[in-house]
Amino acid sequence: MENSIWYLRQPSKDVDKLSFAVCGISETQPEHSFGPAIRSTYIVHIVLGGAGIVHSGDTEYSLHRNDGFIVGPETPVQYQASQSNPWIYLWMGFGGSAIGDCLSSMGLGPSRSIFHVDQTRAFLSLITECFSYTSNSISDGLKLNSLAYEFLHLLTQHTTNSALARTTATSDETVQKAVLFIAEHHAEGIGPSDVARGLHLDRSYLSRRFHEVTGMTLKDYIDGIRLDKACDLLGMTDLPMQQVAKECGYSSTEQFNRRFKEETSTTPIEYRRVRIDAHDDLNLNLDLFRTLFSR
Repeated sequence: MENSIWYLRQPSKDVDKLSFAVCGISETQPEHSFGPAIRSTYIVHIVLGGAGIVHSGDTEYSLHRNDGFIVGPETPVQYQASQSNPWIYLWMGFGGSAIGDCLSSMGLGPSRSIFHVDQTRAFLSLITECFSYTSNSISDGLKLNSLAYEFLHLLTQHTTNSALARTTATSDETVQKAVLFIAEHHAEGIGPSDVARGLHLDRSYLSRRFHEVTGMTLKDYIDGIRLDKACDLLGMTDLPMQQVAKECGYSSTEQFNRRFKEETSTTPIEYRRVRIDAHDDLNLNLDLFRTLFSR
């Protein structure tokens, strides 16, 4: 579990290259985990305090204060807070088709999803400022887009290479191939048999090995990837339900609605309606920002 304060802006049809999508800050409970998930766009996280583990691709990273990680559309990512010192982190997500190329030009993205910054105060100040512009007006939208660009500018000014030394390989080759296959083909409605066939492996062997390494069944893993992507598309885009269902690998809108409600206890339409706007959990409010600024 994590307590968060965040703002997710209604997608704008007027800005399609690079724009603000979402921002927030989370205070996690011990061993709180997320994923494995593939994001529909890029979300940049920066750790403000505590510690946690990020599994990205075939590598495990131990992250602490001033470390950052990027979750994007290419590689499934899973992250978990420390049991004894759970982390606090901020994040900003970006809309538009240019964000991938922009991060790549900065040396970040799929090839370098883990980074380190020499300070966090400027990033925290910027996220705090975002919460002053939540009216959904054109004026606030333009301001948030400018803050999204400023966030990226801060990355160019404060990113270092320090975090890369804290990596350890943990992958299993068979499982890694399955994970990458699912990342590339989950929108095609694949199941465990399709993954095994695509990798030229026996399904029973692959399913058994996948469960041994990840603790998850292959089916549950695929379902989780689809559901997390659906949540992103519902919150960060204005795609119609039929298109969301298709991009997440569901055979029909009816199947998508049924599976989504089974897993979340709400319909996709209700989720989208509630998700858009500012949100503040009862156990976390702007007083946390003041505490962090005083450190």
